[in-house]
Amino acid sequence: MSTHSARALPRICFWAALAVGLAVSAANAWAAITVEEARVIAQAHTATSLDNAEVWVRDIGGGLQIATFRVNDGDECVESVRVDMTHGVFDCVSRPRPEGTPTLTAEQCLAYAQAEAEAQMGDDAQNLTWTAELLVDEEVLCAGKGPLVGTPPRSGLTPSCEVNVSTVDGTILDFSDSIPEGEEPMTPTVSAEEAEQIALQAVDIEGATVVGSPELVQERGQLSWFVNVRPPWGEPDWIVQVSATTGGVISVAEPQSAPSAEAKPPSQAVTAPQTPRAPTRATLPTGVADTPGSGSERGGIPLVPVIALVLLLCAAGGLVLLRRRR
Repeated sequence: MSTHSARALPRICFWAALAVGLAVSAANAWAAITVEEARVIAQAHTATSLDNAEVWVRDIGGGLQIATFRVNDGDECVESVRVDMTHGVFDCVSRPRPEGTPTLTAEQCLAYAQAEAEAQMGDDAQNLTWTAELLVDEEVLCAGKGPLVGTPPRSGLTPSCEVNVSTVDGTILDFSDSIPEGEEPMTPTVSAEEAEQIALQAVDIEGATVVGSPELVQERGQLSWFVNVRPPWGEPDWIVQVSATTGGVISVAEPQSAPSAEAKPPSQAVTAPQTPRAPTRATLPTGVADTPGSGSERGGIPLVPVIALVLLLCAAGGLVLLRRRR
């Protein structure tokens, strides 16, 4: 190696270590709270002790970091609680579906859901308007929504929740809530009619029509129109999310189950009904599962920053030695 190259090597190591350190610091900055702070939030939403729960932390994209606390009975998970570490808020609590014969009606499941909402949300559950939808024979989805606010009216700025209830014994399978704090209504620059045209163009099916009126939703500083688009052969519908401030298409939810061959042209392949509602929880992207040992736990010492620090110290020491030799 030449003398010039030898002298340049410490500088290269210095800047490389600095770049790695800055990148890791930016990644870790996604989480606004530590794992232990997330544990306190999770514990407030379950009667089960989380002191010995498994903790899995995931970066799920879009700057979101999710901590999952799993309570196991042997090899079986009996309860899990998720916390959004980026925003420092509760995400959802989930339990396995019990086996047995469905015996409860949707109205009875709704009573279980309302009791769970009152226990989890306190006074924020008092002014919710409820609906109950049978998803499968063993499960009912109960949704509680607060009043619409702003001009034009939108959801997302008042408390809401979703509760999945077992029709076997009333077990709360999933509970998630949204309790916004101090977010002012944003002004849309894209009208509902413009959002409809954007949604039709996004689906791009000849003869498709908009069903009902677009729903305006504001969550965490994002204002969106949710538009139901129905193909000419009938349900299920596409759900298109359009930014109410830029007009960009945020997502297109296709149906997941295809209609019969008689109900649609053979050239049009469809997959979906999905419930036309804004998501209330952070979801893992396709192909990403909660697995232990992945992600970065802020409660411990990440390996990459340690390596970056060692490289930085070595490079700094090399620069000092070079200057002394001169």
